[in-house]
Amino acid sequence: MEQIIAIALTSLLLLIGFTAVMNFNRLFRQIRLNAGEDRRVLLLETQLTNDWRTSNEAWWDEQLTLKKAFSTITYQFEPEYIIRSYGAHVDTFRLSSRELNIGEVTGTKGLVRILSFQVPTTNEQYTIQLSKDYPQFKQWEARGYGD
Repeated sequence: MEQIIAIALTSLLLLIGFTAVMNFNRLFRQIRLNAGEDRRVLLLETQLTNDWRTSNEAWWDEQLTLKKAFSTITYQFEPEYIIRSYGAHVDTFRLSSRELNIGEVTGTKGLVRILSFQVPTTNEQYTIQLSKDYPQFKQWEARGYGD
């Protein structure tokens, strides 16, 4: 009788331990997936912010074009991903963008002053917002007065 009780208690402890390990693995897997999403959002935000700050001009024509002194970087905002092109180099951020707002200097050329959009993830919704101040003559050029 004592051996049967010992076997029953051992089985119960093994069942509890196995269930705890399975729950821990499931939780750890979910945390790892969320951390990967957060890392991709942080990478996009860091890259876009660096490109935005080092560019001389930002233009919108169905895609964001950032012009530097000797190069051009483009960002295409697709429903399920964002593509960054820099010369022959292409990066794809597997993130969807929502509520894309482009604040342009009014005119024919689409000079961008404000860019904001939301990136939804599993647990959170991130907002990326950038702004750029241009000299007065750039705003006049964008409105077509310098042509």
